[in-house]
Amino acid sequence: MAFTRQGIAQILSMGTARVTFTKLNGSERIMNCTIAPHLIPEEKRPSYLGQSGEMLTEVPVSDQLRVFDTDLEEWRSFRVSTVKEVSVTQENDSAPSQILLG
Repeated sequence: MAFTRQGIAQILSMGTARVTFTKLNGSERIMNCTIAPHLIPEEKRPSYLGQSGEMLTEVPVSDQLRVFDTDLEEWRSFRVSTVKEVSVTQENDSAPSQILLG
C-alpha cells in the first residue's frame, strides 16, 4: 500500500494518528503525531500554520512530512515513502481505527 503526503496530512490535520515508518537507519518507529493546530501548544505552532490548519505561506513539497510528535511534544519528520501504517487515534478508545490511503 502506497501512502500519499496529502492523504497523511489530511488525516493529521483533523486529529492525532499513530504512524509507523522506517527510519533512515532501517529501524522501525511508531509515532503519535498531528498537524492539527488546536492540538499543538500555541508556542510550538509554526508560523506558516493558521488557526484552522491552513497554510499561510508556501511550504516546499517533498517526500518528507513535518509533524508534531504528541508524546515528545516536539516537531519531527518522516519520509512518506517509508510509511507502513497510519492509524487514527480515537480519544477514549483503546483500539485505533485503521486508515488505508492510496
